[in-house]
Order: sequence, then C-alpha cells, then structure tokens
Amino acid sequence: METIKINILTLTPLHIGNGKSLTSVGEFVCTNNAVRIIDQKKLNDLLMREKLNDEFTEYILNYSVNTHVWRFFEEHGISKELRYLREIPLHANVFDPDSNNILELAIETEGSKYVPGSTVKGAIRTLLFAHAIANDSTIRNRVENIIEQEDKLEYIRKEINKVEDDIYNDDLNNVRIEDSETVPDKDLVVEIAKRTHLFGVKTDGLDNLRECVNTDVSIETAFTLNNNARGFESVWINSADLSELFTRLNFSTLAVIEHELKLLKPSSHPAAGILTAKLKSLSQSISASKGRYAVIRLGKGKTFFFQVIVSVLKEHYRTKILDLLLHENEEKIANYPKTRVLNDINDMFGWIMIEKLKVPVAITPMFDNNIEELLKDKTILKARCTGEKTVSLILNGIQLDNVQLVNKYKLPVEAGDDIEVVVGQVTKEGKLNQVKLITE
Repeated sequence: METIKINILTLTPLHIGNGKSLTSVGEFVCTNNAVRIIDQKKLNDLLMREKLNDEFTEYILNYSVNTHVWRFFEEHGISKELRYLREIPLHANVFDPDSNNILELAIETEGSKYVPGSTVKGAIRTLLFAHAIANDSTIRNRVENIIEQEDKLEYIRKEINKVEDDIYNDDLNNVRIEDSETVPDKDLVVEIAKRTHLFGVKTDGLDNLRECVNTDVSIETAFTLNNNARGFESVWINSADLSELFTRLNFSTLAVIEHELKLLKPSSHPAAGILTAKLKSLSQSISASKGRYAVIRLGKGKTFFFQVIVSVLKEHYRTKILDLLLHENEEKIANYPKTRVLNDINDMFGWIMIEKLKVPVAITPMFDNNIEELLKDKTILKARCTGEKTVSLILNGIQLDNVQLVNKYKLPVEAGDDIEVVVGQVTKEGKLNQVKLITE
C-alpha cells in the first residue's frame, strides 16, 4: 500500500450536500451578513417563559406567509435573548429573506465539514471514462452502438455503466481516495443558489441557500494505492508521477467546458456573458497546467450525461441522449439547457483544482562555503534549492535562507537539489541576496 498526499483547492464555492436542510421558519435567521443557526433548546425555553408556544406554532404553520421568523421574535421582544449554535458568513449582494427560506446543509462528520473521498473518486472515474470514449475507438464504438440501438434512457445508462465497469473496476478497486481533512468553520460560507434563466423562459425557479466551503480554500486528502495487488499496473496513476492522470482528467474537463460554451453562446443574458468569460479563463488555466494539476467539478449540479459523457459524444449521439433525457421528464424539458444554478456573482458551484501535495524535504545545506570576499559573477558557491526560485546556503558558518535564485535557462531543479551557483547581487552592507544557477 502506498499513500499519495493530495491538495484540493476550491476555485468556486463547493457544496456537497448531506440531504438535510433547515428552514427560516424557526431554525435559522438571516441578515445580509450572516446566517445564524438557532439553539432550539434556548428558543423553546424562551417561548415557554413568555407563554408563546401556541402563537409561535400557529405562526410557523402559516409558512407560506411567515417565512421570515425574525419578525415574530422582534415583535414579541425575544430577539436579543436568542442563542445560536453556529454563525456562518453570507455572500449575497441582495438578500430576500422571504425567498431564501431553505438552507441546504453540507456533508459533515462529527460536526465538521469535509470532502468525501467517494465524491472525488466518482468524479475522477466519470472523467476518465469520458477520456476513454473520446480516445479509444473500441470503447467509443461500444458506447455508440448502445445509444444507437436503444430508445430507453434507463437501459442506455445501465449498459454504458457496464462498459465503464469493464474498463475501470480492476484499477479503481485498488485505488482508495480518502475522505479529506475536516474544514474549519472559518472556511465556510453560505451562498445563494439561484436558478438563472438564460434564454428568457420563465420556469419553476430555485432560490435557496447553500452551506459551502468558500473559494480559495486548501483541503488535504490522499490517494491510497494497493500497488501490490495482482495485476495492478495502471497507466494513469502511480506514486512517482500523476501527470498522466491529471492530463486525462483535464482533457475531459476541457470537453465539458467547450460543450457548455456552445450552449451559452446563443444567450444574450448578462449572466451568460459573465459565465462565458469565467469558463474561458478556467479553460486557459487548465491548458497551461502541463499535467501539474487537474481541474474537476464536484457536488450538486454535476451529472453523468449532462456535464461529462454528452460532451465527448459525436453530435448525432449527443442529440439522441439529450432528446431522450428531455422527454423523460417535463421539468427537465423546461429547464435544460435554458437555465443554470449559479451563486450571487454568477459562479457555478463546485470547481476544484487537485494537485500532488508537495512533501517537505530536507533543505538545510550541508556544505559550508568559506569565502573571504563575494564577487559578482565570479564567486562560486554550493547551495541547496528550497523552491523553484530560492536557495539556502551556509556562508562562513552562517545559514542564509530564501536567497533569490536566477535560473535563466529554466533548467529543471527541485527543492532539496544540491547545486552550484555564482554570486548575483550583494547589498551595500555585503549581504548576499541573489545567486545565479551555473549552467556549465
């Protein structure tokens, strides 16, 4: 067994629900700045003391009118005595307490939020399968034949899932993605999830609140490989290099983004323009990754056919799948692909970056450079890399850290490498602050 530490970086708010929710009819109160989860025991004590139980029950039963329970607390003079179990920042430019009356909770363990390993693994599996469909003619033909021959979406899904199992079960059964470390409350936020109508068609909307991991939060997890298992020889994951895995994931994510941009192009809605710009920027970031990281999408809003598999199918098969999907459910006919669920600044939920966690290495230099005078471009020193652009070295018994490294020809160096450098810059006080990598 071998463990590879992985870092997850949230690029947009991440919501992975636990299937539970709270309502603003007595379970939380909300302002433009925060959502506060009410301590129900304290609330019950207050209601009993003020003999308000029956009146409060009648008030909340009329929830179609009384969605903003804060009014009741203020009118009866108990708002300042309420106690709260948790307080979470609310990201919203405009907040309507009568509309946002459901708070969808994030998945947790022992009271703390986390990213389930099974969710990450499921997303990876789907993206790998999409890559296989696009790049392996045998797999593509199997999938296309299933779509061509069948007219029931349920059967198509079932048969395509069998193809996926045939390809990845052996490898993926020997790869376990661990549940992430827990996410502290300071890194959580509540976002408005609004169904935005991009083509001027009014449908039954969604306008709830979601408990999310905030943007730009790093979360540690791990891949555990059973690389001693008989027959385990995966071409897309190994401990030394994850670039092939990341390259395949990015291929499929780029296909998803390209398909999404095509769907957005006919819309004149301002949100479509904002979303298009953000997706193009994300696409550029992925294209520049060179296998160092992967960008994938997790959580609510990502579906097997819509977001991934459909994006790599030829137009004929894509159209058939979407037609079958739309005729399966009247609500889906109304909403897809005319709407998107976005937050208050028109971000999609759930985009993350995954990369191999950089394991700290010993960076204390071992060699003492005994030098009488530092001469620019002449004095040669021995140093140890501490990063792509910094070194550490010992000069006359004194350790110097974070000295700038100039690597003019972009030669490959990593933290922990021992290298020879020449003096680049010295301050007036005689302090060394830059060295240059010797290339000969």
